[in-house]
Amino acid sequence: MTVCGRSRHKVRGRGFSLVEIIVALAVISIAGTVFVSMYMSSMDLARTARNRTIAARLAEEQLNTILRSPAQFHWNIPQTPTMDPFSITAGESKDSRTNTLGLPSVMPLNQNAFNREETLYNNFRWTAQGRFPALNSAYCEVTLVVHWAEAGRPKMLALTSALPRFQLPDGGSNP
Repeated sequence: MTVCGRSRHKVRGRGFSLVEIIVALAVISIAGTVFVSMYMSSMDLARTARNRTIAARLAEEQLNTILRSPAQFHWNIPQTPTMDPFSITAGESKDSRTNTLGLPSVMPLNQNAFNREETLYNNFRWTAQGRFPALNSAYCEVTLVVHWAEAGRPKMLALTSALPRFQLPDGGSNP
């Protein structure tokens, strides 16, 4: 028997069942996981882009310094003419691992921000090497490599330019 088109059975409530709630929570948790992983990936990409930008700027500045003032650097040109690469180090130092890059001229005034930037820039090191492309070449190829670590893995960026041989200390002969 029906009353006004309804069955005699009790009309069900309008709430959600337990299964519907569990499915909704599963969908929300999957979506949240996807968004968090996308956010973390974008943070990693931003860190990589920042480090590469810093490395490129530092490499360009240091390479320009070497090309502008070659006498300020120690050119380990071999005694016998060769086309093999040789190291270029800062000042009188013959150890290329000590080549640090200076801090930028403009740094944050806040001490915590300054410390963060200082730590970031201290992570970068440079090495440089020269090479004569031919035994009697009129120029020297100079390659500067900036090294840093990112996520526990070594990274590097290299720039190469040329310097006329006559601008080298002692005209490119052995010092």
